Amino acid sequence: MSGETFDIGIDTGAPVGPYPPEFPFTGTIQRVDIEVGSLLEAIPPEKRDQLLGDGLAHAAMASQ
Repeated sequence: MSGETFDIGIDTGAPVGPYPPEFPFTGTIQRVDIEVGSLLEAIPPEKRDQLLGDGLAHAAMASQ
């Protein structure tokens, strides 16, 4: 990955709009929907579970 993350309310990677990086959103986020495309469905279930577990572990360590 390029270092981008799925930040919600603040960009800790490259900004996605015309504002400085790490500019916090000050409104209220009511809901976030994430749709997983067909690429993930093409991965065998056992490999997908391993990848998701590895990602969760990495995210937990990164937030320390």
